[in-house]
Amino acid sequence: SKYRHSAHYIHVFATLSVLLSGAPPESSYPLDHQGIESATASATTFTILTDRGQVVTFGDARFPSLLARTPSADCLASEPTLVTDLERYDVSTIVSGSRLFASLGESDRLFVWGHALPRPLHVDHSGIAQLLSEPDEDGPINHVHEIDIEGERILKVAIGDDHIVILTHSGTLWGIGSNEYGQLGLPREVKGTEGEWVRMFAGIGQHESIREISAAPFATFLEVQTSNDAHTDEKND
Repeated sequence: SKYRHSAHYIHVFATLSVLLSGAPPESSYPLDHQGIESATASATTFTILTDRGQVVTFGDARFPSLLARTPSADCLASEPTLVTDLERYDVSTIVSGSRLFASLGESDRLFVWGHALPRPLHVDHSGIAQLLSEPDEDGPINHVHEIDIEGERILKVAIGDDHIVILTHSGTLWGIGSNEYGQLGLPREVKGTEGEWVRMFAGIGQHESIREISAAPFATFLEVQTSNDAHTDEKND
């Protein structure tokens, strides 16, 4: 489905061509006097960030963990619905991969939810499944998980199919998940982080810093900037 927001409503269309044809929407949902700040999508789920820092999800009922809530007869998966686990955190950013979502809330707190890629446990070196499950649970559960990495404040987050990368205010780059294609920048013989967050070596020079991070399904991209001190040093040389 495709969506369009107008005033404080989400209008849902079956396809993009239906929307472009000018036909009326299949359904419309109010956003309780909130506008849309940004939106992202996974393989089965739409996630919306409102201009009041609230997160709303809707999508396929077969994958409730991607909705970060439990659908019911009174709260259908297909209806845009507030994620109550994030209600009090004034979310500023949402990002997604094919089966994973993350958000940054007040005080730079990181929250993740979703579902790990299906694969036999004996070949799963990513540890994403453990990240998304509670100790007493056999599989993913339908709520968000707050992530703490040595008390660091999170600046940016990026998500691929089976890996997560974060940049902290201290400039440290952390990663978790699969390194099967080298997406975490680890040695190729390291297939994954086994559920542990690891510092990523980004090959950054003395006068360089990471400005932006992003991820594709099996890759990570860094935008690096050079400080003015580097140009000063070049002139002095």
